[in-house]
Formats: sequence, structure tokens, C-alpha cells
Amino acid sequence: MKKLLSKLVIHPIYYLLAFIAVITGNFKAYITISIILFIHELGHILGSYLFKWHIDKVIILPFGCLTKFNEQLNRPIYQEFVILILGPLFQCLLYLIYPTEYHMPLLIFNLLPIYPLDGAKLLFLICNKMMSYYHSYILVFSVSIITMIYFIKLDLIYILIIFYLIYHLYIECRKIHYIMNRFFFERYLYQLSFKKNYYLSIIKPYKMKRGYYHYFYNNGKYYSETEILRLMFDKRHKTC
Repeated sequence: MKKLLSKLVIHPIYYLLAFIAVITGNFKAYITISIILFIHELGHILGSYLFKWHIDKVIILPFGCLTKFNEQLNRPIYQEFVILILGPLFQCLLYLIYPTEYHMPLLIFNLLPIYPLDGAKLLFLICNKMMSYYHSYILVFSVSIITMIYFIKLDLIYILIIFYLIYHLYIECRKIHYIMNRFFFERYLYQLSFKKNYYLSIIKPYKMKRGYYHYFYNNGKYYSETEILRLMFDKRHKTC
């Protein structure tokens, strides 16, 4: 427990909205919402302990908590799904014990396809089953922007929340090439094994899917992803 508490980080926006809640007479509601959201996040955290995922930090926000993991990107999809679904499940269990009017709006908001909310993460996992890892990110980022535009309205608290989400999405968009290089390098470094194979008719690593071992076709011959990634990173190493 002490180890988990040492990883808690309270975002400045949380203090700002707490101040607004005090001066507007909504502090009790704000605390109630904070407790609900923390129990929700506790579900994600316990799920991560179940699969021995390493937690980097837990950021407390006014509209939820954000747990950042220090884990391989190529961990099994089912593990991430279980960790993801335990958040809403814990919130539903809390509703049975402590029913309030805030549960449903918070649950619906959290399931919107806006990154980094759970709805966007769920969409991302579904996309991982159907398309490449890279294009899953592109689709989720695009849907996030469209959803935020659709729900835009003139409200101070809402604007602050959307501002944070837009900023977080912007940071993630800028990191996409770093994320992909990390995705490739994990496979190159650890030579991960997968039960299913996926065949590509062109040598384009960005078309690689999560949970598959890949073979690339070129000039009448198939090349394994190990060979392609070795060429990719050996070339970069020589260039450096």
C-alpha cells in the first residue's frame, strides 16, 4: 500500500477544480465524485497486480485517475482487456454499496472514445484485433478528435477537462513514432514468440499487428519479422 501511495501524483487541475467546487458550494459532490473515480481506478490497479504489470505512477485528475504503466507494448491483449474492464466493474460494485446520482454520468463519460479514457482504450484493443498496431492508434486518435468536437460546449469545468484531454492527445500524437520504434524494438530485442502467424505481401513493418508473428513477402520469398527487424535496427546502428 505504501508503495502504491508513493506513486500517486495529484494533477494541478484537480486542485483548481477543487477550489472552484468550494467557492460554488459543490465541494461535497466533488469529494464524492473523487471517491468514485478512485475506486474505479483501483480496479485497474488490482488488475495490473494480477498480471504483474509494473506501475510507473497514478495521476489523480478531477474527472478520473490515469495509471501509467512501465510495461512492454507487446503484452497479451487479453491482459490489457481484463485490466481495463475491472475499472468499470469496480465502479458498478461500488454503486451497489453506495448508490449516488453521479455513477452513471461518470461511467458514460469514461466510456466515450476519447483518449486516454477507457472507451478509447477499449476501441484501441478492438482495433488491435482487426488492424495493425500503428493504424489502431491513428483511428483512435481520429475518433477522439471527432468526439471532442461533437461534445464541445461553453462550460468552464468542461472546457478545463477538454483542454487537458486535447493536450494529452497532442502529446501522444507526437510520440507515435517513438511508440512504434519501441513496439518494434521489443520484438527485436526479446524475440517474442506468438501462437499465430500473419503474412504480409509487402515489407512494411508499420503493418505489423499485435499478438502475431509476421512474415513479409518480397521477390518470391518470405522473410520473417526477425530478419526484417534485424535489418532495420542493424542499419540504424551502423548509421549512428
